[in-house]
Amino acid sequence: MATIAIKLVLYILCSIVKKAYPNAVSLDALVEDHFNDCLTNTVGTAGFAVSASVNLLWFADPVLAIALALYIIYRCVRALTR
Repeated sequence: MATIAIKLVLYILCSIVKKAYPNAVSLDALVEDHFNDCLTNTVGTAGFAVSASVNLLWFADPVLAIALALYIIYRCVRALTR
């Protein structure tokens, strides 16, 4: 949970700095990376927790992992085509 909180703080800070420097491509990459890290860690933790606690939902973790991977691929493709 600490990792998620730290990445969230970094995401917010980079987003604030990005507003001051809108043409900084490296900040775009950092904002995107921190967002993806927050999302990945949150969904991964939630998927594991659901799979581990509810036997009938054993498939939640792999299904969420696949959905998350597709979403991140979509975001990357969208970022590359801008």
